[in-house]
Amino acid sequence: MKNKILVAVLIMAVIPPFAARASEEDFLAWTSAVIQCGKTPEAGDVSCEIKVGEKGWDTFTIQAFGETHTLSPTDLAKLSGFPLSSLQTTHEAGYEELGRYSVHFRFDRTFYNPDKKLVNEIIYVSVTRKGVTVSDRQTKGNLAASDHISAVNLLERFKATDFNSFFGTTKATFRQDNLGGALFKDIPGYMTGGTLWTRYRGVGIAIFESHDAAMTAVESRRKSVAAIIKGGPKERGGISNWWFGESQALLSIVQDSIVFEVSILDKHYSEVENELWEAAMNFLIRAEPAAPFDREPLRGHGE
Repeated sequence: MKNKILVAVLIMAVIPPFAARASEEDFLAWTSAVIQCGKTPEAGDVSCEIKVGEKGWDTFTIQAFGETHTLSPTDLAKLSGFPLSSLQTTHEAGYEELGRYSVHFRFDRTFYNPDKKLVNEIIYVSVTRKGVTVSDRQTKGNLAASDHISAVNLLERFKATDFNSFFGTTKATFRQDNLGGALFKDIPGYMTGGTLWTRYRGVGIAIFESHDAAMTAVESRRKSVAAIIKGGPKERGGISNWWFGESQALLSIVQDSIVFEVSILDKHYSEVENELWEAAMNFLIRAEPAAPFDREPLRGHGE
């Protein structure tokens, strides 16, 4: 009996006191935050105030560019599932049409999907002089955040481009991830995209991670559609990778990692060739950023 008591005493002696008191540790979720960020010459004083309730995000108010920006209920719903504690703030140069300078509030979350695979998601709340936007969720875990920001800004720049002379109206309808349908979205390396349409006229963009992925998307669609899409016979306007469809006028261009298309469904390509190219070049000649996207942390302190 004495031997058993001695063994027990020796075991307790070699176990650190903190181990004897240890219990399972869990995260204590944030429900509100007030962040005062650093002042910049472009955006001035930057801050945000956020509140999260039991049913989701309640309020998200941002002070930047001398204005107060408040997220709508629709935008707040996009943030569902993202922990407030994952917040990071950055800033960067942007496109002239979108207000150039941008401030970003980034949130991350990691979870297992129904296939029991670990997924990393990122979402951005971005502010420029023109207002606030919330990006789509980015789930490509190997994609650099800076690439994602550039893709999101490029899509916003596409939406802001003046195609009114091509459409003959200001009432074109935007459709997210609609260019190439499900086929383009299933191509490895697809990032984001969308189309603008009136009844018979459309323009669209699909943004990929690489030039090879963009080329693969176009070739895959050429093989899958009934309409004949031919390769352009020679370089035009500095564009060497382009295709056209004659029966329902279509112009498809690959520039870098972008697929850009223009179409007029009630015309033949030979009838409206110059009009298609004019609409395409209206966007593509300015598709490069006005300044490099050198994103930097926007430092500050919380309350």
